[in-house]
Amino acid sequence: MNEDNMNRILADPYVVCCSDSTIRSRNSKGGHPRAFGSFPLFFRIASKRCPYADVIRRMTSLPAAKFNIRGRGVVAPGFFADLVLLDLDNFDSKADFLVVNRVPTGIDSVYVNGQLAYSPDPEVKTVRAGRVLRIK
Repeated sequence: MNEDNMNRILADPYVVCCSDSTIRSRNSKGGHPRAFGSFPLFFRIASKRCPYADVIRRMTSLPAAKFNIRGRGVVAPGFFADLVLLDLDNFDSKADFLVVNRVPTGIDSVYVNGQLAYSPDPEVKTVRAGRVLRIK
């Protein structure tokens, strides 16, 4: 891809982040680095030209609205509590073709449906609280 074109496109306020990769376990083999790297890379590139709040909106509420995924994408009463606590200055992808499932840096915790689903501390108990989302 042409990097100048990519930077120009990612600066557009209506461009959202996505990936066509499947998520695999951190212990599995195979896959593509975009599974663990798309969102951190999108954030890093887009935030060079847009405010952090706008980039976060393009990763959360804008895709939820575009794909009509109700109850997701914003923190509000009646919505599902899907939250990612980030250190924005250190949020970056470390995935590459040698280690495709390397966890991004700067993620302090992830909550899915209000329950802790990820912590970088292996001693912290997490749960799998997600569910398949069907677009209506």
